[in-house]
Amino acid sequence: MAAAFGLGGGDATITNSAITGNSAGGRGGGVSSSGITITNSIITGNSANDDGGGFVSGHATITDSTIITGNSAGGSGGGFYTGGATITDSTISDNITDDDGGGFWSSNATITNSIITGNSAGGSGGGFLSSGINITDSTITGNSASVSGGGFNSNGFATITNSKISDNIADDAGGGFWTWFATIIDSTISGNSSIYSDGGGFWSSDDATITNSTIITGNSAGGSGGGFSFSGTSTKIINSIFINNATNGVYISSGTDNYILNSILINNGTYEVVGASGAIATIYNNYMDESKINITSFKSNNIFGGELDFTDQANGDFHIGEGSVLIDAGTTDVIGITFPKTDKDGNVRVIGSSIDIGPYEFITSGDINFDGNIDLKDCILALQIISGLHPTGIFSEADINEDGKIGIEEAIYIMERVSGLRE
Repeated sequence: MAAAFGLGGGDATITNSAITGNSAGGRGGGVSSSGITITNSIITGNSANDDGGGFVSGHATITDSTIITGNSAGGSGGGFYTGGATITDSTISDNITDDDGGGFWSSNATITNSIITGNSAGGSGGGFLSSGINITDSTITGNSASVSGGGFNSNGFATITNSKISDNIADDAGGGFWTWFATIIDSTISGNSSIYSDGGGFWSSDDATITNSTIITGNSAGGSGGGFSFSGTSTKIINSIFINNATNGVYISSGTDNYILNSILINNGTYEVVGASGAIATIYNNYMDESKINITSFKSNNIFGGELDFTDQANGDFHIGEGSVLIDAGTTDVIGITFPKTDKDGNVRVIGSSIDIGPYEFITSGDINFDGNIDLKDCILALQIISGLHPTGIFSEADINEDGKIGIEEAIYIMERVSGLRE
């Protein structure tokens, strides 16, 4: 069977439709066009001997619950092949390619509120391959690549915000992903594996910034850097967690402008941080065992021991309680470093005398005026709010029942604390 349709120099718009069971001896199993917009549709079961099992196009906009699944390509792009992709509120799953980009191949891509899962590539980029990628509020999970980048492979930059990269596998470097430049914010990278090489969580060949509370857990590498492997000129890890990664937590092979600050590194194999000859790192105000640092480094104010007081470490909840040694133990006094103004939940930092170590800032329930204490001032503010007044300087996240509001329960709690009836 030939492709469903081809539009030489024209664009295609597909809405509320299904394109299924087509094949092409060349490119574009389901559709071939200069550009394509797909809305609330399904593209499934198509195949191409060359690129683009589902479709091939010059540019693609995919949105509104579109599902691209179960397509295959002998070339690149099992699901589709395009010059540029914008993917929103959609799912790309279970596509296969013999070459690069199991889910899709694109020169550049923006992915928002979408799921890329179960795709596989005989080359690089199990989920997809792109030269530049922005990922926001999305999940990349359960993809695989026979070469590098189990979740995805970016031959340029990768910016990942509030997203999850999990349970991807690559035979070569970058179990979660492989990229040249990485910026990772408010995201979770877990359970990924590089079977024979470096960078279980991910591998970056140039600058990498992991900041504002990224959690990297349970990744593994056959080489170095179970959590993360880096070979560029500068890496910055700030207010983040590396925990329970296999074959070391972080591997830094080069550069002297490397920083690990306000972060938690524990249970990552033989070493928490490993560096090649010539690599230098500045390692300040972390929770980690300094005897497990194996890189030329400047170290200061790192702590190890004492109560972490995580909410539920076994199930990946790294919020901290009031007994944690992480509270106020960080620093914001490093020249040239931009520290996060919020934590992973979006709550304001800093609370108290200094920033907390790790992804989450400790919030004192009842501290309505956000001064680090629970006292008569907070009681007065609570009573003013209950009476219908609107005082300024209110920190609503200090509510005690997590409804984001200050009410009678908060007023009673504060009065009990101030009077000594409650600890």
